[in-house]
Amino acid sequence: MSELLHQLAQETARGIERQREEELNPKIYTKTDLLDLLDMFEDEYYLDNHVSIESTIKRIKERISDS
Repeated sequence: MSELLHQLAQETARGIERQREEELNPKIYTKTDLLDLLDMFEDEYYLDNHVSIESTIKRIKERISDS
């Protein structure tokens, strides 16, 4: 039992450390990163909801390319 508590404490400490690191050095996303995320979202949304959001994704991509 104490081993499990020790492991839990270590994982919690690592998680807090990762969170602090992310706050100090936030990830900077490129347009390519954002377009990849949009494509992934489109695929997942379509599969989960059986609804196409292609027009919304297209508008977002157009706005990104215009900026």
